[in-house]
Amino acid sequence: LITEVELRKIIFEVNAQCAPGYQGVGKATKCNVHNGPYTLSGCTPAPVCVSPKDLTGYSVTETSLDRSSFKVQVACADTHTGTAKVAQCTQNLGTYSITGCSKKIECASPNFEGYTVTEQNTVAQTFDVPATCARGYEGTAVATACSKTGEKYTLSGCKYSTTTCAAPKATDGYLVTEAQLRKILFDVSVQCAPGYQGVAKVAPCTGEGKPYTLSGCSPAPVCVSPKDLTGYSVTEASLDRGSFKVEAKC
Repeated sequence: LITEVELRKIIFEVNAQCAPGYQGVGKATKCNVHNGPYTLSGCTPAPVCVSPKDLTGYSVTETSLDRSSFKVQVACADTHTGTAKVAQCTQNLGTYSITGCSKKIECASPNFEGYTVTEQNTVAQTFDVPATCARGYEGTAVATACSKTGEKYTLSGCKYSTTTCAAPKATDGYLVTEAQLRKILFDVSVQCAPGYQGVAKVAPCTGEGKPYTLSGCSPAPVCVSPKDLTGYSVTEASLDRGSFKVEAKC
């Protein structure tokens, strides 16, 4: 920092002091010849770092810029995302560097038809949108982040399912109630018919038009009454084969 009071050599008067960021004792020495330049000396760069000119996207707290006790805390601004990092300068009056933050890419929501979606985070860099196929659709749902702010993220992998099961040809031993035969929404209830025992089960078909399967019921160990009892007086105490007891008379 220079203040020129008098430049005539005989009464030379120039005041010099070290500028901010420099240290020492500033000194101005008069010229040796007429119209020659005077010289400056005594100031050297201070052992400090300089702040970057552009701090866009960062929140910065400078506690100390001295290279021996350098302490700068940095985080990404609300408009940016990432992991902020700071690196000390490598020479006196060098600029320290900050890296790691990028402007958030905000994705818009697409049409959700066929999908069940939970939008936990729609920022592309940290995108987190779990998705599954909606009821009546099949496949593996995939949500993919956008590449530009304002663009919609994409949903893929699910398709409307039309695969329909058929009833089996034989349903002996089962009482069946068919609520929905589309495989993706399959809803058939079943129980063992009278005279049968076990735990009735039903499984959906394996492909379009194929029958669903029934299992679990078998004939109970009992006898069945004759259809025609004309001419007989019958008392059925037990039809179980293990304890069969039926009395009959004309």
